[in-house]
Amino acid sequence: MSTSIVQDLTVTLPPGAVPVRANGLLAGVRRPCREHERDCPCVARTGDGRLVFRCDAGGHHFSVR
Repeated sequence: MSTSIVQDLTVTLPPGAVPVRANGLLAGVRRPCREHERDCPCVARTGDGRLVFRCDAGGHHFSVR
């Protein structure tokens, strides 16, 4: 099962990151940004198994395993 697709993004992803499906399971995963104390959505995944989250409050990405 694939959880990623090619799509137009208004936000640039980190190098090597593949966007997640907007209506897929990973798009519903959220993690808190420690810097800005906000829940952030998963926007991509990396080849080494990390999920990439977008913090709109700080305008940055962060990853977790």
